[in-house]
Amino acid sequence: MKITHPLTVYRRLGAVLFEEAVRATGLTPGAMALRLRAELARPTLTAPTLRAWRRGNKAVPLAAFLAVCRIAGVRPATIVEKVTAQASQDADAELLQLLKELEAAKSLAEVL
Repeated sequence: MKITHPLTVYRRLGAVLFEEAVRATGLTPGAMALRLRAELARPTLTAPTLRAWRRGNKAVPLAAFLAVCRIAGVRPATIVEKVTAQASQDADAELLQLLKELEAAKSLAEVL
């Protein structure tokens, strides 16, 4: 029997960001798979892998998130802002806390 572990907040955040970026493309899952295969030079990228990324069953590679943002024509920061607003509305405290901590770290980096 395979033991499944609950999603960590990090994997969940990756999946939520990826899903939001995919939605921004307006592409069907099949069309998205074709585009990502080309963008990532991964001709064997499968539909189950894309579903696993979208659900958080597998960690989303940064390259995949950035490629989807490029396909959608949106800045990654715009996706993060949208997800942050959604987490606030959904009262997803764990996800919102991580996003706030990451935003604070970015602000500190800008000061330095």
